[in-house]
Amino acid sequence: MQNLRKIWDHQLDNLGSFGNLKRLDVMSCGELTNVFPLNLVVGFERLDCLYLGNCDSIEEIIEEESSLSNCTMEGAPSRFHVFSQLTKLKLWELPKLKSIYEGKHALEWAALKHFEVSGCREVKILFGSSKLWSCEKKSAQPLFLVDRHKVLLPGCNELKLSQFSRLKEMWHDQALPVSSFSYLRILEVDDCTFMTSAIPTNLLPFLNNLTKLKVRNCDSVDEVFHLEELNANEPLGKLFPQLSWLHLIDLPKLKTFCNFNGNIIELPNLSSLRIENCPDIVTFIANSTPVQPLFNEKVILS
Repeated sequence: MQNLRKIWDHQLDNLGSFGNLKRLDVMSCGELTNVFPLNLVVGFERLDCLYLGNCDSIEEIIEEESSLSNCTMEGAPSRFHVFSQLTKLKLWELPKLKSIYEGKHALEWAALKHFEVSGCREVKILFGSSKLWSCEKKSAQPLFLVDRHKVLLPGCNELKLSQFSRLKEMWHDQALPVSSFSYLRILEVDDCTFMTSAIPTNLLPFLNNLTKLKVRNCDSVDEVFHLEELNANEPLGKLFPQLSWLHLIDLPKLKTFCNFNGNIIELPNLSSLRIENCPDIVTFIANSTPVQPLFNEKVILS
């Protein structure tokens, strides 16, 4: 459907039988610039899977109507519970995609469990508004701006991100809501050229359920996460107590898993560790010792 420009009429009062949709696939629609008008997304109460791929012109998934764009709190709800039953969202090969939603309203994805994005090289912020972020005059935009805009993924347990050639940081260094990513079990980061770490320090306390971590083909990653940003005397607890699968592959600048002089890193459930084609790696946990083995007393694999 290369010539399709619009799927839904934003003036519809209700979706009728479309409200019963459980799965929606939108593929190879070359002229389509967005998929849903904002006023209709709440009507897809039964949608469970949403797959969008190979659409050359899509810039955002949800389009904010002009009638809502300037609304105040009294004029329209400030927060939308979108796709209340959606558990799977996959986006791939959307070369002009900049954001899922660029408007001013906070969107909550309460049921989302599996989220996968690949080949969306122009993305600035997936959750949150790049327009509002630019007003803050920050040099690097994060992929998830979850604090300021209250965009929560409380039930997400699988997150796969690949082919973000311009991305420099995934989460901005700010306090996160308690429920953010607390159920995340699988995290895969692949082909993110300019990222220097895969996990920001402020996210670590929320990853107690993480079982699988894969970082691959990221040319600038020198550490998986930066523990040196923490106070050595600050109680951190066990990191990744459920982690059983850790793969670090094709990371030309990786020097260490993390750099920290404080806590012992204990990975009690680790059953699969793969480090491949990481030519600069010196030690798993870096400290101040001049000559270090790959594994030292700060690593416990029980």
